[in-house]
Amino acid sequence: MILNKLFTALITSAALFSLSTTFAEARRGASIHTDYSMEHVQDIDSAKLGTTDELSLCAVVQQKSILGFANFWRSKDQHVFAKNRCDTDSYNSFDAEQFAKFQEDGVIDGTLAYKPKMSIKDYFSGFWVLWVIGGFVLFAIWKKIQSMKLARARRGALGDVTPVAEKIVFAMAAAAKADGRIDEAEVKQIHEIANKMADDPISMENVRAVIANTPNKMTEADFKSIANGLRAADRNLTVTAVLNVVAADGELDEKEKHFLGQLCSGLGVNEENFASLWMDFVSTRAS
Repeated sequence: MILNKLFTALITSAALFSLSTTFAEARRGASIHTDYSMEHVQDIDSAKLGTTDELSLCAVVQQKSILGFANFWRSKDQHVFAKNRCDTDSYNSFDAEQFAKFQEDGVIDGTLAYKPKMSIKDYFSGFWVLWVIGGFVLFAIWKKIQSMKLARARRGALGDVTPVAEKIVFAMAAAAKADGRIDEAEVKQIHEIANKMADDPISMENVRAVIANTPNKMTEADFKSIANGLRAADRNLTVTAVLNVVAADGELDEKEKHFLGQLCSGLGVNEENFASLWMDFVSTRAS
């Protein structure tokens, strides 16, 4: 027993004096920060170590972050001895063999593992940037899936029409919803134009289904999806079709004007081109 205590005291001395480290030695400054702290695990009976220093068993916590606050990685690599209940920058480390000896002699809780365990709180607070990024990625995937479902439903309602016709009807349906209300005259206008582009008749019910499966608020990506694959002539035709829809109720409010601006931007239709299309539209309606 006396020999065991002597051995414990000797390896403790080695840990306390030859393996002492400070956090200041380990920190590095950069846009990606690595910070170290200690977490209290248990108080130590210093008499068992043959020292008068009041020591605690602590877990060394390594935290990586961006600019010092956006935590993206945390780890607990080792147990150490430290003063002041772990509220200090310096610590005294020991290897796995010494750790096992401390447990054998009752200095350290025998149920503890050499490598400290991470808690649920550690996984949340230590990796929160990754959780946020993951959330955004999952939300984007969910939005993409929803968009694909809506597109599939619109395609089913239109039947066998060309991809160009499908895009034009999509643009008209979105235009009808731009002012927050769907006017019956606009629905009839979509129905009329859609049937001009279809080989088989498209019912009014199917037109309403297309409108129902069109987002209430179009995104930049939605406008770009309309433009994708369209020739210049098809883009002009899309703008003209939308003009017919938004003017069907005899009004052109600010929301519809804003929609036209977004559509032209997404289609790459400049002001000069739009002005020409507008004049042609007005002239056609007047005749």
